[in-house]
Amino acid sequence: QLERGVEYEFRIAGQNNIGYGQETIKYLLTPEGPPTGPPANLSHRFQTPDVVCVTWDQPSRADRNGQVTHYDVQFHKKSDQSTIMDRNTTVTRAVFSNLEESAEYVFRVRAHTRAGAGPWSEREPVTTDRDIVRAPMGVRAVATSDQSVEVWWETVPSRGKIIGYQLYYTMTAVEDLDEWQQKTVALTESADLVNLEKYAQYAIAVAARTKNGKGRLSEKVTVKVKPEDVPLSLRAHEVSTHSMTLTWAPPIRLNPNNYKISYDAVMEFVDSQGITQTQVVPRRTVLLDPDTRSHTINELSPFTTYNVNVS
Repeated sequence: QLERGVEYEFRIAGQNNIGYGQETIKYLLTPEGPPTGPPANLSHRFQTPDVVCVTWDQPSRADRNGQVTHYDVQFHKKSDQSTIMDRNTTVTRAVFSNLEESAEYVFRVRAHTRAGAGPWSEREPVTTDRDIVRAPMGVRAVATSDQSVEVWWETVPSRGKIIGYQLYYTMTAVEDLDEWQQKTVALTESADLVNLEKYAQYAIAVAARTKNGKGRLSEKVTVKVKPEDVPLSLRAHEVSTHSMTLTWAPPIRLNPNNYKISYDAVMEFVDSQGITQTQVVPRRTVLLDPDTRSHTINELSPFTTYNVNVS
């Protein structure tokens, strides 16, 4: 029995008492049919607690009946089919976001060939966590050079659960976070994104990190990598164990009334029991006259990485 949607090669040769003659070769493509079986190996993985990536494999070769052209995916709450979210995709994965905490969802998939749709798979369950850590609020981003951006956010109340933050950034804001670039930072309220494409526009989002994973993703903000409204060329000079001197250039468009330097840090150290501990250095601010182009910060803690911002 021939498979559907497969090109076969047929060879025919005549035979006499001397042997076989020259072969004639003929290629025939059998007609396709709809798949007779569903996609296999349905699975899922949470990118953040409220964003899930569902995956599957093609139907088995015996059930495929041709070349799979695309898939239909349905995702909804287990108890409420009025919330169905549909996806049409040519790849074996799909992403669904803005999920509710402590909720039960299901998804199913079917494959298409040019001859039509195959049967739906069984529904695969997806259950979200309860008590999801909330998203950072007030996310802002400003270009600090033609290849870098500084991102700020309001810290998430931690009660000791938050160990840092995860930044996501991309020039193409697709729903699949695996396609975004990522940066992991410690307990801080800001971070620099560097080596960006000149003059490109980026989408940026932030999530808190815990020992068990990540919290909800923040609202996305967009920024163009073209500095105009911020001090430029911020540099740290004469760095010692207890001080550093900052220099900068004025913004392109703004005439500032003053400059504000803010800085904080997270110190890591190993205690007497050999356990790594962290200690947050509180944020400090300094106001300077608008004509100032440099400033020395003193009384710093040795062997500590500081986050410094001039605005």
